[in-house]
Amino acid sequence: MPPADRSILPGTLEVLVLRLLREGPAHGFALSRALRERSEGVVALTDGALYQALHRMQDEGLLSSEWGHAETGKRAKFYRLTTRGHGRLQAEAAAWHRFAAAVARVLGPEYAPGAES
Repeated sequence: MPPADRSILPGTLEVLVLRLLREGPAHGFALSRALRERSEGVVALTDGALYQALHRMQDEGLLSSEWGHAETGKRAKFYRLTTRGHGRLQAEAAAWHRFAAAVARVLGPEYAPGAES
C-alpha cells in the first residue's frame, strides 16, 4: 500500500479546526497535535499553514482569541469559536458529509475500508 498523502483538500483544514474548537478553546500546538492524532497521522500540517489558517479564520470572524498559558506554562494564544464560526461549522460539516457520501457511491463498496481488492 502506498504511503498516505498528507495533503488535504482546500477547505478541509477550516472545517477540521472549527470542529476541534467546538470542544473548547485551544492553542495552535494543541490543535496541530489533535489533528495529527485523530487523523492517525494523515493530517499533519506545518506550523505556518495552521497559523495562516487560524489568522485568516479570525479575520473572517469565525474565531476569537485571547492570550493565556499552555499546559507547559508558556504563554500561548487560545482560539475559540464565535457564533459565526459555529454556523460555518454546521454548514461545512453538512457539505462534507454530502460530498463524502457522493464519493463513496461513485467508488462503490469494493473500495470501502476493509474490502478485499
